[in-house]
Amino acid sequence: MRWHQIVGWVYCAFILFVALGPACAQADPQKGGPKMTVSAGKTVSLQYSLRLEDKAVVESNVGAEPLTYTHGAQQIVPGLEAALEGMAIGESKQVTVRPAEGYGMVNPEALLEVSKDRIPPEALIVGAELQDRDPKGKPVRYRVSEVKDK
Repeated sequence: MRWHQIVGWVYCAFILFVALGPACAQADPQKGGPKMTVSAGKTVSLQYSLRLEDKAVVESNVGAEPLTYTHGAQQIVPGLEAALEGMAIGESKQVTVRPAEGYGMVNPEALLEVSKDRIPPEALIVGAELQDRDPKGKPVRYRVSEVKDK
C-alpha cells in the first residue's frame, strides 16, 4: 500500500537571509560597467539561511555551493523571486515569505496518519522528508509533521 500525503510543506512562514553573488554578469560595475541587478532571464546565484519564525535555522548553504536559478523562470517560490527583483550583486537582504507566496498553505485534507512501523526508524522525527511514488509512478514527497506513540 502506498503512503498518501503525510503533510504538505510544513513551513508556515520562513525568513530567508540572502546574499547575491556574481552570476552571469556581462558588465562589471568595478570596471566601470553598469550595476547588474536581478531581473527576468538573468542567472542568479545566492547564499541563504532559511529560518522559521522562532529564528531556528532549517536550512543553509552559507559556505557551500550557492543556489543558482534563472530569475523569472519560476524555479524558486514566487515570494522569494519577487523579493529578489532589483537586488544588486553583493547585496544582502532579509526576506519573509508567507505560505501563500511560498509553497502554499498546509492542506489539512492532505494529512494522513500512518502506523509508525510503516516509516523508516531514521525518519521518525518531525520534519523528516520521505519520497514515494503515486499510483501513476510520479514521485511524491512527504514530510513528517507529528510523531505519536503508535
